[in-house]
Amino acid sequence: MRHQSNRNFLDLAYDAIFVRNMSGIVEYWNRAAEKLYGWTACEAVGRVGHALLKTVFTAPLAVIEVEVLRTGRWEGEVLHMRKDGTRVTVASRWCLLHDEASMPIAILEINRDINERKHAEPERIKLGKTLPRSDQLHEIGRLTNDFNNILGGILAFGEMLFDEVPDNTPQKRHAQNVLTAVRRGSDLIQRFSIEAPTRGGI
Repeated sequence: MRHQSNRNFLDLAYDAIFVRNMSGIVEYWNRAAEKLYGWTACEAVGRVGHALLKTVFTAPLAVIEVEVLRTGRWEGEVLHMRKDGTRVTVASRWCLLHDEASMPIAILEINRDINERKHAEPERIKLGKTLPRSDQLHEIGRLTNDFNNILGGILAFGEMLFDEVPDNTPQKRHAQNVLTAVRRGSDLIQRFSIEAPTRGGI
């Protein structure tokens, strides 16, 4: 039941979220990914993710994969192609997932459409204007939502891992520590999002 509730939780995210196994094959594809890219989950699952999206990286994929295996994460901008053939630039965040033996089994990928922001940046730089306070608060809200989506994805898959590993093992304790840290992080983000609008001089 928890596995299904976790998937429902990820379907509520505004960002496109999918999971690729270590061969690059898509194993999960949320509703936001369907909306952003145009492929349904049934069409995407079982396909090689980078081939499906015709991904263009800012660095060699081999270098990125080494960093993910070494640090457990990666983030950067990538260019994807939608089902209708249009291109979309996304801010992409990857998180390496492990099994109960601490072996890497999949990559959780969270992508946010930044096409509009990319197009607006040259004009903003040209004008050289400081963002008004209302825009600053909007940017804080956007970043808060980004972090919440990332933490939500880690929490959902962390709970899956916690359910699957045997009790009274180091892996169980590690999974519990991850869940505790993520929940603390989520509490901090929520507290900040409440306090930020009342702070002066942002």
